[in-house]
Amino acid sequence: MARLVAKKLGFDLVDTGAMYRSVTLLAVEAGVPLEDEWSLGALAAEVKDLFHAEAGEGPTRFFLGDREVTEDIRGAEVGDSVSPVSKLSLVRREMVELQRSCSRGRGVVVEGRDIGTVVFPDAALKVFLDAEADERKRRRLLEHEEKGMSADARAVSDEIDKRDRIDSSRENSPLRRPEDALYIDTTGLAAEQVAKMILQRWQRRGQT
Repeated sequence: MARLVAKKLGFDLVDTGAMYRSVTLLAVEAGVPLEDEWSLGALAAEVKDLFHAEAGEGPTRFFLGDREVTEDIRGAEVGDSVSPVSKLSLVRREMVELQRSCSRGRGVVVEGRDIGTVVFPDAALKVFLDAEADERKRRRLLEHEEKGMSADARAVSDEIDKRDRIDSSRENSPLRRPEDALYIDTTGLAAEQVAKMILQRWQRRGQT
């Protein structure tokens, strides 16, 4: 949805999840324990310096320096580990700096779970998307299939539940719905319908 809205507005997309997944990828590859905050903070600082994205006609590609990590950061082991990594204060500090630097001076759509509450509390428009649990899991399975990735329904369900639990209860930047956000329950809605609702609110911003 973020990618679709960004395209319609002619804005750039900032995928914050790819940033946290990049830190997690390096941690997994280096065998860094997920509770080692100092080492993970150092990896986050490295990602802050190396991370960049390239947008084109297809999906956005992600890089750490010259290395493309687009597929690597979507692996199962990274998915299982990203929430414990992303809850750490030192990691979040580095990633928030990266997110703000990537967004400075240009029109962007920023995707993430603490954007409207922590990263950009004064954003021109905040949107909080929701959906019923079964719908979210169905979509995730479909996403894996479209990318040619094998996925077990139970594993996908457990991953989503675990991530929601950790992100909502973490001490640093927990998942919260901003009071001034446009709330949309997307269950049963097509992507174009949701995008239309967001664009209509964007056009009316400041008038309500």
